[in-house]
Amino acid sequence: MLANSGLTAIFGVAFWLVAARLFAPAAVGRGSALVSALWTVSALAQLNYARSLSGLIPAATRPRKLLASVYGLTATVSVAIGLASAFALPGFSAEFFYLRGDLLFIGSFTGAVVLWTIFNLEDAALTSTRRATIIPFENGAYGALKLACLFLLWRLGYRSALSLFISWVIPLVLVIVPVNAFLFLRAVPASAAPVAERALSIPRWVRYDFAGYLLWMGGTLPLPVVVLMIVGPVKAASFYVPFTIASSIDLLSLNLGNTLTVELSRTNGVLTPAMKSHLRRVWTGVAVLSGLLLLTAPQVLEVFGDRYRAGGVIILRTFMLAALPRSVLFLGIAVQRSRHRGSSILLLQALAALGTLILGLPLTRALGAVGTAFGWLAASCLAAAVTVVLLRSGRGHARRTGHCLAADRAGADVARRASGTSREEV
Repeated sequence: MLANSGLTAIFGVAFWLVAARLFAPAAVGRGSALVSALWTVSALAQLNYARSLSGLIPAATRPRKLLASVYGLTATVSVAIGLASAFALPGFSAEFFYLRGDLLFIGSFTGAVVLWTIFNLEDAALTSTRRATIIPFENGAYGALKLACLFLLWRLGYRSALSLFISWVIPLVLVIVPVNAFLFLRAVPASAAPVAERALSIPRWVRYDFAGYLLWMGGTLPLPVVVLMIVGPVKAASFYVPFTIASSIDLLSLNLGNTLTVELSRTNGVLTPAMKSHLRRVWTGVAVLSGLLLLTAPQVLEVFGDRYRAGGVIILRTFMLAALPRSVLFLGIAVQRSRHRGSSILLLQALAALGTLILGLPLTRALGAVGTAFGWLAASCLAAAVTVVLLRSGRGHARRTGHCLAADRAGADVARRASGTSREEV
């Protein structure tokens, strides 16, 4: 997962670096807003299964059926809201007016939502089946193909914002097909839980988790679009590069949070010494990485060009100050997810998302794009502080629950032995 996060970050930054060198700033600003719109719509269509699958698949007795039903449901939702968004987006802002009636955009955006949804869910499925070693190769291949497609379109003379968006979408097809063939034929069937270990197929906490996910999505993914509408496409491009870097660090914490949920689901939410050591190493790594980027922000943005450095240094440094608090938040939510504490998940997501919007929107109007970053930082710190409090207060409950469940399972094993039925036969 660490390798995957590193590759994702490298290829993500490389894509926008190449775009910044080959395309006009206005095209980069509009193209980044289209990609952000794709993320936002797809994130809604995923119905939070990209996170909750890590707690559902390890307990499922028929995981292949579960995953197929999740794919079918989310794909249907993706088509519905993707098509509606493709028609509505040109009227949402004057910056997207050039897309009105563009059939290529309508078709590509709708298909992209479906593909991006499955692309994210398959990573969660690979993690949940303990096949995460495949994910770096999958995302590395996608990143390389994405860069190749971008350069090819530029060479052919397609240099608009829509070209950037299409470069983001076409390689998905080449990645999704082989990965899902492996999932359904090998990885998922092998992960089926014994009947005696079965949990509820749709636990109550999933609903709270989904509500919190909607809040997170509303307070994170649309930010580049909001900045585009308030400050214009050129300044939005300067915001999007630091936002992409910050999102890559967030992705590291989210991915490692998924693996933590998978393992904690097997210990009923009780943190073992190895897991606590894992958390400390993750937070140390995030702190070092964000600290280096904070110190070298001018040099990092200089690679993209003078315009990006002039407008983005303060933004990038502010995002880096928020990186460690956000890592605490995401990994804390992963722990709460394994403990089925849906109300805690909802509270933490609400603090981060609503805090970003409540503080960020007025600050953006007053200070420009840097105001959005200030709101992001303040809300992240508040949510991280509450996360620490909830983790400390929940330790005793998780330990007691784990002991009770272990005793129940031991009793069930004794009963099966007494009746002459082995666990394997069950």
